[in-house]
Amino acid sequence: MTAGPTAPSTGLIEEAALLLSLAARPVIWAGGGAVAARAWDELGEVAELLGAPVVTSTSGKGALSETHPLAVGSLFGAPEVARLLGQADAALAVGTSFSARSTKRWQIPLPLQLFHIDIDPEVFSRRYPARSEMLGDARAVLAQLAAALSARPPGPAREGAAVRVSAVREAARERLLAAGPPPASIEALRRAIPAEIPTVWDAGPVRWGLPLFPVPVPGTFHAPARDADAGFAPVAALGLARQRRGPAVALVSAGDVGDLGPLAEAGLPVVVLAFEGEAASPTLHDADVRAVRADDEPGLGLAIAEALAAAAPTVIDVGLPFAS
Repeated sequence: MTAGPTAPSTGLIEEAALLLSLAARPVIWAGGGAVAARAWDELGEVAELLGAPVVTSTSGKGALSETHPLAVGSLFGAPEVARLLGQADAALAVGTSFSARSTKRWQIPLPLQLFHIDIDPEVFSRRYPARSEMLGDARAVLAQLAAALSARPPGPAREGAAVRVSAVREAARERLLAAGPPPASIEALRRAIPAEIPTVWDAGPVRWGLPLFPVPVPGTFHAPARDADAGFAPVAALGLARQRRGPAVALVSAGDVGDLGPLAEAGLPVVVLAFEGEAASPTLHDADVRAVRADDEPGLGLAIAEALAAAAPTVIDVGLPFAS
């Protein structure tokens, strides 16, 4: 039996707390390991103690509620966020391997004063050199770090942090919205899907959903692996529906709905939202698979509400303007 990772030494935690608390412009980069560890409370506490903005990777989106005043979210494609990271004098990385997608093939700058928490020792210094490597579960290590930071005087970054983060976040969102779907469409989609319902995004919709779809409830956003097959999202949503014994939503391009046979057989309320105009017909014509169309916000809201309450999967062809 393989032993789990040991906790970081008290010395490592204390050193990280000291140097991070002295930083004038600290940042936090949170990845999928923070989501897997369900470390959102601890992540938020450390961010608040440091006054540090939290940028999330592709798999880390939703590691911190995007309504949190220090949440930048997954806006790493905007130059405003690259500038924020490049000007930082210390960074805390949590549960991340620094994927090529999230870092623009490792072109996004991070400071040399980098403190890295991860459960996998193989990721340390693989892409970005770490000053300190803290091996362990993200939630447990963040709790240790929060306790050490709480014992220290407030750092220089805490005052006015929320205002600075808000300015970066809004500028980055405006820039990305200018090249993406109409803001009204994003807002309509967010209003139509209850915040606590998990969403799974295929490769097409994730291009605009990753940076722009708000995630107020941590752990509810799921993006595909880079090499995921078409039809990934409905199957993954089915897995979530089984796990939580409740509904889940898959977002796909119209041509990537995939085989809905497993969904029909399961008889669970998995909602498949198909974008790009053409009607999305299930490859399995089963009476248990409903197919409807929504061309405006009221129609989308009603269709999703009915589908979430159904005892079978539903495909909704979304006629609102989206780019995917």
